[in-house]
Amino acid sequence: MFLEVSEFFLEVLSSVCTWFGPGVSDGQVGFSRAVPQGPTTINVSLMSLNSIASGYHVHVLPLNPGSAEPCSNANIQGHFNPLAWNVSQSPPPGVGTVDQYEMGDISGKFGTLNDQNNFEAVYMDPDMSMTGPYSIVGRSLVVHNCNYNILRSIKLFCT
Repeated sequence: MFLEVSEFFLEVLSSVCTWFGPGVSDGQVGFSRAVPQGPTTINVSLMSLNSIASGYHVHVLPLNPGSAEPCSNANIQGHFNPLAWNVSQSPPPGVGTVDQYEMGDISGKFGTLNDQNNFEAVYMDPDMSMTGPYSIVGRSLVVHNCNYNILRSIKLFCT
Protein backbone atom coordinates (compact mmCIF):
# COMPACT_ATOMS: atom_id res chain seq x y z
CA MET A 1 0.00 0.00 0.00
CA PHE A 2 1.04 3.61 -0.30
CA LEU A 3 0.71 6.60 1.96
CA GLU A 4 -2.78 8.04 1.77
CA VAL A 5 -3.86 11.42 2.97
CA SER A 6 -7.25 12.24 4.43
CA GLU A 7 -8.74 15.21 6.22
CA PHE A 8 -9.64 14.62 9.88
CA PHE A 9 -10.33 18.16 11.12
CA LEU A 10 -10.11 21.57 9.58
CA GLU A 11 -6.55 21.82 8.25
CA VAL A 12 -5.43 18.53 9.80
CA LEU A 13 -3.93 16.04 7.38
CA SER A 14 -2.98 12.54 8.39
CA SER A 15 -1.49 9.48 6.79
CA VAL A 16 -1.16 6.02 8.36
CA CYS A 17 0.76 3.16 6.79
CA THR A 18 -0.25 -0.50 6.73
CA TRP A 19 2.66 -2.94 6.45
CA PHE A 20 3.21 -5.13 3.42
CA GLY A 21 6.01 -7.59 2.72
CA PRO A 22 7.74 -10.67 4.13
CA GLY A 23 8.55 -9.37 7.65
CA VAL A 24 6.70 -10.53 10.77
CA SER A 25 6.82 -7.11 12.42
CA ASP A 26 3.67 -5.08 12.86
CA GLY A 27 2.64 -1.58 13.80
CA GLN A 28 2.01 1.84 12.35
CA VAL A 29 3.90 4.91 11.31
CA GLY A 30 1.54 7.87 11.11
CA PHE A 31 2.19 11.27 9.55
CA SER A 32 0.02 14.29 10.34
CA ARG A 33 0.00 18.07 10.21
CA ALA A 34 -2.05 20.36 12.42
CA VAL A 35 -1.74 23.30 9.99
CA PRO A 36 -0.99 23.35 6.25
CA GLN A 37 2.52 24.82 6.49
CA GLY A 38 3.32 23.44 9.94
CA PRO A 39 5.69 20.63 10.89
CA THR A 40 4.79 17.02 10.20
CA THR A 41 4.23 14.90 13.29
CA ILE A 42 5.59 11.37 12.87
CA ASN A 43 3.97 8.88 15.26
CA VAL A 44 5.88 5.56 15.31
CA SER A 45 4.50 2.42 16.95
CA LEU A 46 6.30 -0.76 15.82
CA MET A 47 6.10 -4.19 17.42
CA SER A 48 7.94 -7.52 17.11
CA LEU A 49 11.06 -6.01 15.55
CA ASN A 50 13.09 -8.79 17.22
CA SER A 51 16.19 -6.54 17.41
CA ILE A 52 16.84 -6.98 13.68
CA ALA A 53 15.54 -3.65 12.34
CA SER A 54 17.76 -0.64 11.75
CA GLY A 55 16.99 2.32 9.52
CA TYR A 56 13.58 3.39 8.27
CA HIS A 57 12.95 5.80 5.46
CA VAL A 58 10.44 7.16 3.00
CA HIS A 59 11.42 5.91 -0.48
CA VAL A 60 10.80 7.57 -3.85
CA LEU A 61 8.09 5.37 -5.35
CA PRO A 62 4.97 3.68 -3.99
CA LEU A 63 4.77 -0.08 -3.76
CA ASN A 64 3.49 -2.16 -6.61
CA PRO A 65 2.07 -5.14 -4.66
CA GLY A 66 1.64 -7.15 -7.87
CA SER A 67 5.36 -7.17 -8.65
CA ALA A 68 7.66 -10.10 -7.80
CA GLU A 69 9.78 -8.04 -5.38
CA PRO A 70 7.67 -5.03 -4.33
CA CYS A 71 10.23 -3.83 -1.75
CA SER A 72 13.24 -3.94 -4.09
CA ASN A 73 15.16 -0.78 -4.96
CA ALA A 74 14.28 -1.42 -8.60
CA ASN A 75 10.60 -0.99 -7.70
CA ILE A 76 10.65 1.73 -5.04
CA GLN A 77 14.05 3.34 -5.75
CA GLY A 78 16.15 4.95 -3.05
CA HIS A 79 15.43 7.27 -0.14
CA PHE A 80 13.20 10.24 -0.90
CA ASN A 81 15.72 13.06 -1.42
CA PRO A 82 14.11 15.72 -3.65
CA LEU A 83 16.64 18.39 -2.66
CA ALA A 84 19.59 16.11 -3.57
CA TRP A 85 21.16 16.34 -0.11
CA ASN A 86 24.72 14.94 -0.14
CA VAL A 87 24.44 12.08 2.37
CA SER A 88 28.21 12.12 2.97
CA GLN A 89 27.56 15.45 4.74
CA SER A 90 25.05 13.89 7.17
CA PRO A 91 26.11 13.28 10.78
CA PRO A 92 25.50 9.85 12.38
CA PRO A 93 21.82 8.91 12.91
CA GLY A 94 20.01 10.90 15.58
CA VAL A 95 22.83 13.42 16.10
CA GLY A 96 22.16 16.26 13.65
CA THR A 97 19.25 18.53 12.88
CA VAL A 98 16.49 17.47 10.46
CA ASP A 99 17.91 19.63 7.66
CA GLN A 100 21.17 17.62 7.69
CA TYR A 101 19.60 14.45 6.25
CA GLU A 102 17.63 13.35 3.20
CA MET A 103 14.02 14.46 3.48
CA GLY A 104 12.79 10.85 3.80
CA ASP A 105 15.51 9.67 6.21
CA ILE A 106 13.48 9.25 9.42
CA SER A 107 16.11 7.16 11.23
CA GLY A 108 18.88 9.57 10.24
CA LYS A 109 16.98 12.50 11.70
CA PHE A 110 15.75 10.81 14.87
CA GLY A 111 17.77 7.60 15.42
CA THR A 112 17.63 3.99 14.27
CA LEU A 113 15.58 1.02 15.46
CA ASN A 114 18.72 -0.94 16.41
CA ASP A 115 18.27 -3.37 19.34
CA GLN A 116 14.55 -2.64 19.58
CA ASN A 117 11.75 -5.18 19.89
CA ASN A 118 8.85 -2.79 20.45
CA PHE A 119 9.33 0.89 19.66
CA GLU A 120 7.13 3.93 20.18
CA ALA A 121 8.06 7.55 19.55
CA VAL A 122 6.62 10.84 18.33
CA TYR A 123 8.76 13.24 16.29
CA MET A 124 8.22 16.69 14.79
CA ASP A 125 9.80 17.29 11.38
CA PRO A 126 9.46 20.79 9.88
CA ASP A 127 11.09 19.65 6.60
CA MET A 128 8.90 16.62 5.78
CA SER A 129 6.03 17.82 3.61
CA MET A 130 2.62 16.21 3.14
CA THR A 131 1.54 18.55 0.34
CA GLY A 132 3.09 20.11 -2.74
CA PRO A 133 5.95 18.92 -4.97
CA TYR A 134 8.01 17.50 -2.08
CA SER A 135 5.14 15.59 -0.47
CA ILE A 136 5.76 12.15 1.03
CA VAL A 137 2.15 11.16 0.28
CA GLY A 138 1.93 8.36 -2.28
CA ARG A 139 5.46 7.07 -1.65
CA SER A 140 6.59 4.01 0.31
CA LEU A 141 8.04 3.54 3.79
CA VAL A 142 10.75 0.93 4.27
CA VAL A 143 12.31 -0.61 7.40
CA HIS A 144 15.77 -2.00 6.75
CA ASN A 145 17.46 -5.05 8.27
CA CYS A 146 20.34 -4.16 10.63
CA ASN A 147 22.63 -6.89 9.29
CA TYR A 148 23.40 -4.87 6.17
CA ASN A 149 24.62 -1.37 5.47
CA ILE A 150 21.60 0.93 5.24
CA LEU A 151 22.48 1.87 1.68
CA ARG A 152 22.40 -1.80 0.61
CA SER A 153 19.93 -3.19 3.10
CA ILE A 154 17.27 -5.85 2.79
CA LYS A 155 13.78 -4.53 3.25
CA LEU A 156 11.90 -6.27 6.04
CA PHE A 157 8.57 -4.73 5.13
CA CYS A 158 7.32 -1.65 3.44
CA THR A 159 4.12 0.21 2.76
